[in-house]
Amino acid sequence: MTSAILDPEGFVRETRRLEERSTVAGSSKGWYQASRSKRMRALFNWPQFLVPLKCGDEFDEDAEHTTAQATVSSRLPSKGPKSGREAEFEELCSRLFERLPRVDIQEFKRFVASIDSSVNSSQRWTQVFAYTDFASLPMHALILALAATVEEKQLPSRRVFAERCRLSLRSRGIADAVLRHRSNHSQGRSEADEYIRAAHMVACLEQPVATEGYLDAAVQFEKMDDVRSALACVYRNARHRLRAGKLAELDADIKTFDVGSAGVDTMLAVLTATAPAKSKLPSRKRLFRRIKAELKSRGELDKGLLDGLN
Repeated sequence: MTSAILDPEGFVRETRRLEERSTVAGSSKGWYQASRSKRMRALFNWPQFLVPLKCGDEFDEDAEHTTAQATVSSRLPSKGPKSGREAEFEELCSRLFERLPRVDIQEFKRFVASIDSSVNSSQRWTQVFAYTDFASLPMHALILALAATVEEKQLPSRRVFAERCRLSLRSRGIADAVLRHRSNHSQGRSEADEYIRAAHMVACLEQPVATEGYLDAAVQFEKMDDVRSALACVYRNARHRLRAGKLAELDADIKTFDVGSAGVDTMLAVLTATAPAKSKLPSRKRLFRRIKAELKSRGELDKGLLDGLN
C-alpha cells in the first residue's frame, strides 16, 4: 500500500467527517476535538523505529490516559523527554503488527486473538489506526487488522481504514470482493474467520516463497470472478516450487487439488504450470485424467482444449 493511499491528512479528514455523522453511543469523538493544527502535528509524529514484539504481549491498561483528549495532548511535539505513558503507547502502536506470523490460517487466528487482547477498546483502535504506519506493512497484515476489529464496525476510523484497504486491493488488480463477508458461502465461519481467509488468499499473491493452500486460494479467487488473481496464484506459487526444486511438495499440491470445485481457468493453469516438470510429478497423469473427466461431465470439454497438456 502506498503512503498516498493512507496519507495522514486524508485519513483524519474522512474520519472526522464520519465521526460527526455518527450517533453511536460511546464513540471516540472527543479524541478529535483538538484544534486542526494540533491534530495534524500529532499524526505526522509517527514512530520511526520498530522494536520486535512477541505475539501475545499485552498493553497495560492501567497506563491508559484518563481521557481521549489527554492522548492527543500527550502526542504533541515537545522539547522535553517523553512521559512513560506516551512512550508506552508509541511502542504499542509501532510494534503491534511488526512481527507477523508465517502464512497459515491457524497462525493468523492466533495472531488476531493476540492483537485483540492487546488493543481491547474502541478508543485504542482509533489511535492504532491513526498512529500505525500501515503503509509499510504487507496487504495481508491490513486485512488481519480488519479481522481483529469486526466488533468495531461503527468505528469511523475503521470504516475509513476498510475503504482504504479496498482501494489498495483495486490498485493491485485484486478484486475487493475478497473483503466481503459471504455468510451464505462461509460454511459456518465467523466474519473474523472470513477476513483471515481473505488475508491468506492475498498473502498467496505477496509471498516470495510458495504458500501452503495456494490452489484453494486460486479456486476462491476464480469463484469471485477474479480470474487474473486466480491464475497469478497458481503460476506464482508453482514457479516458486519449481525454482526451489521442491517437486515433492508440488506433487502433493496437485494430488490434493479439488478439481470438483475449480473452474476451467484454474484447471488449465495448474496443468500448464506443472507441464515443465510433468515427468517428475507422479500425480500429474492422474490429475490430467480427473480434469478431463470433470470437464466432460460439465459439457465444457471443447475440442483441442487439453491438447499438449497431458
